[in-house]
Amino acid sequence: MANNVNVLFDTVINSPSANITYNAGTGTFFVQQPGNYLISWWVNTDGAGAETTVNFGIRVLSGSVFPSVFASSPSPVTTLQLNGSVLLTVTGTPTTFSLFNNSGATVSYGTSDVQANLVIIGLT
Repeated sequence: MANNVNVLFDTVINSPSANITYNAGTGTFFVQQPGNYLISWWVNTDGAGAETTVNFGIRVLSGSVFPSVFASSPSPVTTLQLNGSVLLTVTGTPTTFSLFNNSGATVSYGTSDVQANLVIIGLT
């Protein structure tokens, strides 16, 4: 996966809320209801070219003002299951966000059947 590119999820396992949708072509999530949302994610990585760390994060693309939140591997580890979480307060709707590679290099996925996961839990 190239630098600054969204993680694309190919399977939605559980989608009980009509207020949260996902565009599989762009890797963008849409939240249609104001409130607080816990986002938890992980990515299975297997190298990043010459880089000695991998960085993935949540970035808000529109709707609410929110800084990107990143998780980084310890140097020199680039093969691992990197995870992170963030509490997103949605004030403007729709708020769109994505999980993306911010490593500065192309990152390879690991060889497991499931290579990434993201869970969104509405708290209010």
